[in-house]
Amino acid sequence: LESQMADAVVIATNQIVVKAAGNDRTDCWFQAADPDNCDGVLAGDGEYYDNVTDFGNAKNVITVGAIKDNGVSITSFSSAGPANDGRIKPDVVANGDELLSTWNTDTGGGGGYYSSISGTSMSAPVVTVVVAQLAEHYGNLNAGADLPPDLAKALLINTSTDIGRFGPDYLYGYGLVNAADAKDQLSPEFNRNGSVADTEIDEYVVVVAAGTTALEVALNWIDPTGVIN
Repeated sequence: LESQMADAVVIATNQIVVKAAGNDRTDCWFQAADPDNCDGVLAGDGEYYDNVTDFGNAKNVITVGAIKDNGVSITSFSSAGPANDGRIKPDVVANGDELLSTWNTDTGGGGGYYSSISGTSMSAPVVTVVVAQLAEHYGNLNAGADLPPDLAKALLINTSTDIGRFGPDYLYGYGLVNAADAKDQLSPEFNRNGSVADTEIDEYVVVVAAGTTALEVALNWIDPTGVIN
């Protein structure tokens, strides 16, 4: 129900929604002796999957996992996909390891307003800031227009740096967010917005420079809300 509601919000408001994947993978590690108490599924590689929390499995949101400060390794707590229908979740990852952040540890007002904190609730704001900057740049390039949520997600996954296993996976998603590359791809020559009716075909011409070794294309769209079984 939460995922359905989140998807409906994106459809109704055309707003970009960024969601923390959750910190529930360690729950399974500590409860390995009692698998019935574990939210995830143990796979052959020794990792627990299928523990993304709340509406992190929604189709139209950007779900963010947390990697360590080394920029390579997944944190032990970062929740893993897949969504129940097999979709890649999380979508991307960012640093969520010991980030210095505002934190009111002294409600008496004597200080202690900063703390070093870990969690996907730290990595998701990192991606939110990137998206905000992309939205501002998109507006500057397009007469103040809002960055569409499907284009924002496509930009992030298409320009992310693949880490972990080769290709998209259920721990790292499509990879580590690369703000600079995403910004470069906001140029109109690198993205297309459009719509097609059922059975309709639209064709686009893409000019590829001589010597280019690879062409990466991401297709993303705003999906209808799911059906609750």
